[in-house]
Amino acid sequence: MIVACLLSVSTDKWEARWREQHRTHRLAFDRYSDQPEARAEVITRLEAGEFDAAIVRVYPGEEAKILGSLPLHAVTLYDENQSVLLTKDHPFAEESEIAGELIDDLELRSALLPAPVARDALQKDLVAVPVTGLEPSRVVCVWLVSRDDNDVQDFIGLLRGRTGRSSRIQAD
Repeated sequence: MIVACLLSVSTDKWEARWREQHRTHRLAFDRYSDQPEARAEVITRLEAGEFDAAIVRVYPGEEAKILGSLPLHAVTLYDENQSVLLTKDHPFAEESEIAGELIDDLELRSALLPAPVARDALQKDLVAVPVTGLEPSRVVCVWLVSRDDNDVQDFIGLLRGRTGRSSRIQAD
């Protein structure tokens, strides 16, 4: 089982559960960045059958573009609130949060990122400030409708928190 996965997504828990439940089937994550061209390549490779599933980030307003191009199943794993990256000397760097409606007025749209991505991008001269009132991005697992087999369903079950005691997990 090969899953394309964002660099910023922790997979340790899923890998451990898979090993417990599938002694003979290997689970491998092929990591990729959250750059638009990398995401497009992942979807192309998913369609070509190189991946069994892919964990992708869907930004607000992108759902049709990302998820509507292929016959895919999709399961939302979690939502991510938005943050803005600011230099430490920015007038709003000390704020506990910034209202979303101010982002355009403050010309901060280009620094707007999902909170985990903003945290990963931090450097010594930057701070991440949460933004309220904006639609979150979503981290979603997608797979082709034509590839909806027991292994994929077992993996989706793991993502949803099913354990080896669940009757839906396929034993090796």
